[in-house]
Amino acid sequence: MKNTLKLLTCSAVIFTLLITAVSVSAAEPEKITVTDSWLSFDVWEGSGDVSVIIADNWIDTDEIPGATAYSEFEGLSMDEKNIDENCFTAADSENGTLITLKENYLKTFKDGCYHFNANFKNAIVPLNLYIVTKPVAVTDMCFSFDSWKGSGAATVALSPNEYGITLWADLFESLSCKGEEIDRENYSISNFTSTPIIMLKEEYVKTLTPGEYYFTADFKNIKGVMLKLTIPEPYSPGDINGDGKITAQDARLALRASAKLEQLNAAQTLAADINNDGNVYANDARSILRISARLESI
Repeated sequence: MKNTLKLLTCSAVIFTLLITAVSVSAAEPEKITVTDSWLSFDVWEGSGDVSVIIADNWIDTDEIPGATAYSEFEGLSMDEKNIDENCFTAADSENGTLITLKENYLKTFKDGCYHFNANFKNAIVPLNLYIVTKPVAVTDMCFSFDSWKGSGAATVALSPNEYGITLWADLFESLSCKGEEIDRENYSISNFTSTPIIMLKEEYVKTLTPGEYYFTADFKNIKGVMLKLTIPEPYSPGDINGDGKITAQDARLALRASAKLEQLNAAQTLAADINNDGNVYANDARSILRISARLESI
């Protein structure tokens, strides 16, 4: 009987401790972080250390002010594994927490992009590290701008799915055409789901005469990426044959093009694509026919 009482007492104590532990754990606030923004170390090019500064208020909320202050720093990790303190240093600087990766540690990596987390008491700061020791010059990589229809910006996405080589907007250096560098006021580069997007501004594109243009985009790690832009001859929607009118003849051309029985040039294709979906289908031919009969307007 005494053994039974002792067993019950021990069980009650253990149960109480477990409940207390769960309660304490549940009371601990979850660390704040961001999922769509990050800081980057200086690009490492084969020698020396690289650093990044995390501002004291880089992740800041009313509930947790100064979440990324140096006094709150706990360590650095990658792939959920803590980085040995012999591999980096962390110091309090005038602008925030200065984290420096040491050269001997960096030499253990191959060229590429690596993701770290700077761990603070109540926050996690994502950090990127780009290593470029051997830039690659390419000769057979070419991306095409979306079909330009006479207005708006010209856009091209440098998707890694096309060539199997990842390009990073953070490493972009310059854009040139016919050996002359394009002024940065004439274009922008952004990042969308890890894909660099280059956008030529409308004002610049409109200065180009009809024809094909080849641009060269250089990145710190990849040089000579070709970008093709086609400026079509002036066209009027629906007027495929260019006679200044929209007739049944235009509808017939669109229908034959949709059936691959007629080859249209760039301007004719744009004129035939009434619904602006980037293709010429039978429904475009139908719309052109209705427009010619004044049953539908453009």
